[in-house]
Amino acid sequence: MTKRWMNPGRSSIWRAGAYGVFLLGANFTAAQTPSPALLVLEKSDHSLAIVDPENLQIVARVAAGPDPHEIVASPDGKLAYISNYGGLDSALNTISVIDLAAQKALPPIYLGALRSAHGLAFAGGKLYFTVETNKAIGRYDPATQSIDWVLGTGQDRTHMVVVSESLDRIVTSNVSSGTISIIEQVSPPATRFGPPPGSNAPPGSAPPAGGPRKTWRVTNVPAGHGAEGFHGDDHRCHEQARDRNSAHFAAGGQPAEVHPGWKTGLDRRWRGRGPDGQQSRGARCGYPERS
Repeated sequence: MTKRWMNPGRSSIWRAGAYGVFLLGANFTAAQTPSPALLVLEKSDHSLAIVDPENLQIVARVAAGPDPHEIVASPDGKLAYISNYGGLDSALNTISVIDLAAQKALPPIYLGALRSAHGLAFAGGKLYFTVETNKAIGRYDPATQSIDWVLGTGQDRTHMVVVSESLDRIVTSNVSSGTISIIEQVSPPATRFGPPPGSNAPPGSAPPAGGPRKTWRVTNVPAGHGAEGFHGDDHRCHEQARDRNSAHFAAGGQPAEVHPGWKTGLDRRWRGRGPDGQQSRGARCGYPERS
């Protein structure tokens, strides 16, 4: 069962083991969908349960596509995006889309040659996602209904992703490589534009409009084998391997401190009852305990 809780402006991942949970705070006109609403992925049943967090009653179930794993809502709370994972080297290449007010599935996003979508993040009006089979991250623009950007990490099982509000810094966890990729937008090395002095300038040789182009720099930081979830603000990494450590990353991309022996891979725990009334146990990274 995998539980997930999101707080606006911060990113945190709860891990407990057959469905994912996303707390959505948005205003809906449809009476059937409460505000806030708890979005629960029922992985074995390939469905999304919309739950009233006040009484933990399921108000609707919607088909979530094959092997639903992670979920994120659009900032306006109208749509939910669900990664259809299938595991490493899967043939699955879709992200399911749910209309939360109408409580129905919309046509999925087809990723073409990008497969095994997993981690999701919404930033700058666009949907960022990881694709494990391709060792990459991608970006989907809902306005144009197209994938407008892809960047490879070169790391095995690029799993979760967080994007800064400024959109110039992206962090991913890479499970099998045991690394955290810190991806920053930077100015490329200075180059000279134009032909040699005294020659005719060919078309397109002038500097680009609006100043120098930007490029992306990828820094892969060792985090221990099985590195999976991390805190979105300070990139605290939690490992799933048997001998787990946790590396707390400084802004420069280097481990600031390492905490050995966190055998659960989780530094905070939460207990509650799931939609079925059974007690469930989860965890969240980097936040204090909630009563």
